[in-house]
Amino acid sequence: MATVNEQLQDKSIRHLIQLLRLQNGEAKAIIKMLDDEVIPDLVDKIAAAVSRMELSGGVIKGVEAQRLQKLSGAITEILERFDGDAPNSVRSRLVERLVEISDTEAQWANRAIQDVLPIEWNTSMPSVNTLRSLVVNQPFDGAPLNEWFSNLSTNAKDKITQAVRIGMVEGQTMDQIMQRIRGTAAENFTDGILHKQF
Repeated sequence: MATVNEQLQDKSIRHLIQLLRLQNGEAKAIIKMLDDEVIPDLVDKIAAAVSRMELSGGVIKGVEAQRLQKLSGAITEILERFDGDAPNSVRSRLVERLVEISDTEAQWANRAIQDVLPIEWNTSMPSVNTLRSLVVNQPFDGAPLNEWFSNLSTNAKDKITQAVRIGMVEGQTMDQIMQRIRGTAAENFTDGILHKQF
């Protein structure tokens, strides 16, 4: 018969495979959420704002600078749905999902240990508030989750605004600017700033 450590290792390896599947599924769900709820509105607002600008090349000033500033404000407003504190923002829904997953993981670890130990062992589970604190405050890709989302939103807004400015200075058409932001159909819109940023 396998030792306790071997049994726990076997359970952990099987569970890790399930976690990797879950990770892929969650990533696809987040991308779908962005594709369905954030990116289409961003593309529409940017296209409408860019179509009102004179794209003659040269220096951006006067009315065009004001329009660019309004565009920046509209982008910020849309990204609030992504990064905002509202219960239906992408960030809020992701935090709730991560708390659910962390609770499930804590329960799995508890059960796994109880199943393989030949003796009765009392364990305690972390509270949902503790798990939420860990989800929100533990560094995720180098920063706490809230800061990571804020940085992502700020970077997206800056890159979009920069793409519009570059297009205006280079004298590009609205379609060319939108292609730089949204991407090309040939690449299934994965080569644009929006897809690369999110």
